Amino acid sequence: MMKTSVLKYCIVAVLAFVSVLSMSAQTSSDEVHHEQMDTIHKAPVVIDTTLVGSDIFEILHLRGAKDKAPVSIHQSKLVEESVRTHIIANKGRILNGYRIRIFYDNSQDARVNSGGAYGTFRKFFKGIPAHLSYVNPYFKVSVGDFRTKAEAMEKLIHIRKVFPTAFVVKEKIRYPYVDRPELEELPDSVEVFKF
Repeated sequence: MMKTSVLKYCIVAVLAFVSVLSMSAQTSSDEVHHEQMDTIHKAPVVIDTTLVGSDIFEILHLRGAKDKAPVSIHQSKLVEESVRTHIIANKGRILNGYRIRIFYDNSQDARVNSGGAYGTFRKFFKGIPAHLSYVNPYFKVSVGDFRTKAEAMEKLIHIRKVFPTAFVVKEKIRYPYVDRPELEELPDSVEVFKF
């Protein structure tokens, strides 16, 4: 009887020891997992510029010097017309996005100060579009056209070196170019809203 109770205690002690070890191993693996989850790796955007500005429908019919056999493409003209119509219809597309507000004021000299902020921004950040707007009684200068808040926050770090009070705002933006780097600099805009 005594041997069985000692054996039971030994088994319980071994099981308790094994469970403590497994719990500590699980906790350490959870910590490693959380550390990996907190790290964000952003791959650089690589754009293939070989076809930039080219008409894909013209390129499809060309035969290169390395082509061993001719390629024939049979498609309805409606496909080409549909794609071209879609591109034209969405040229001036506006969507919800983010901008960085570098100036916001309604004081007596706000109009002059907004122009100064606009000029300073254009001097330091040539590739980012700037937008002057007036919503009674506020003069505002917002910059950039960002699809995500993360993109805006990334630029905000650099812009705050010149405009320390800058902040991100949600606004209607022009659809930014992704595959046309030569069109990256969009024209600036001045908007006056009346209510």
